[in-house]
Amino acid sequence: KLHERGLHVLALRLPGHGTVPSGLVHARWEDLAAAVKIAMRHLSGAVPPDQPIYIMGYSTGAALAVDYSLEALVDKKLPRAEALVLLSPAIGVSAAATFAKWQSGLSWMLGMEKVAWTDILPEYDPYKYGSFAVNAGDLIHQLTVQIGIKIEALADGVGSKDFPRTLALSSSVDSTVSVSAVVEHFLAKVDNPGNQFVLFDLNRLAELTPLLARDPKAEIQALMDAKGLTFAVRLVTNANPETRALVARFRPGGGSPTVVEDLKMSWPRGIHSLAHVSLPFSSEDPLYGEKSRGLGALHLGNIEARGENGVLNLSARNILRLRHNPFFSYVSHRIEVFLGLQ
Repeated sequence: KLHERGLHVLALRLPGHGTVPSGLVHARWEDLAAAVKIAMRHLSGAVPPDQPIYIMGYSTGAALAVDYSLEALVDKKLPRAEALVLLSPAIGVSAAATFAKWQSGLSWMLGMEKVAWTDILPEYDPYKYGSFAVNAGDLIHQLTVQIGIKIEALADGVGSKDFPRTLALSSSVDSTVSVSAVVEHFLAKVDNPGNQFVLFDLNRLAELTPLLARDPKAEIQALMDAKGLTFAVRLVTNANPETRALVARFRPGGGSPTVVEDLKMSWPRGIHSLAHVSLPFSSEDPLYGEKSRGLGALHLGNIEARGENGVLNLSARNILRLRHNPFFSYVSHRIEVFLGLQ
């Protein structure tokens, strides 16, 4: 969509990605960060000097965008980004990730290759690995630690006032990364009044409430009630518990009162929340969309696989996890408005 609007777009393949899952067994976060620097140097030479450069990152890519921008505040030789757009940003990960490097090291010492993996699964998805290397979790954890160190160092150095204005978009429930870390360890610590956070609540329809295993309601309310908020927040949620219709509760930074925006959108039947993997994909996506064409018998956006237990090597989490974003048009709109394209 950005290319259609006339932007010069570079899609970066990161080390360990786009080849085979084992590429992430030995990759380091420094390898990924170096690739971002190469891409930014390329872009700075590919566009006129008076044109802005933006970085859009998804998951680990979002963390790399933040890490690069923090580095560029100190290293004046690095091309600066005008703005960042972060989708499901991996600013914080689970505590289990801190032990990943020890498990990975044991696999090498003991000669037990399978210990280097948290999952070894069939690779039926052409764009996302099913198998997951322990080192990949450690890589992300180390990257988030580096981001924390660099943000803290800013307070004693150049400060964060020149950090690129940032739009972050997250699902309030995310089994891959910490949503609270986006606020507490990043947005609350970088000083740019143009920063914005779009948070998609889970489906608050009353009939679903008894089925919730966990509810981030208290954390969301604390965010919306927080005093001295330095960034704007949009909470996309049900207008009330009796309807699927959605509103955005917009709270500008600086203590201004909350404004309710009617989005003219509703939760589709059968969807109780968004997911880490769903935010960047349209419901029209041919592989992950609601009516995906899939691969033969598997329609990845809407997997229907019924039969006897234990026949297919597919876990319930892969079947039930949402792969597309029914509100992708809203995500696209918010990004285009943020970048000044609308």
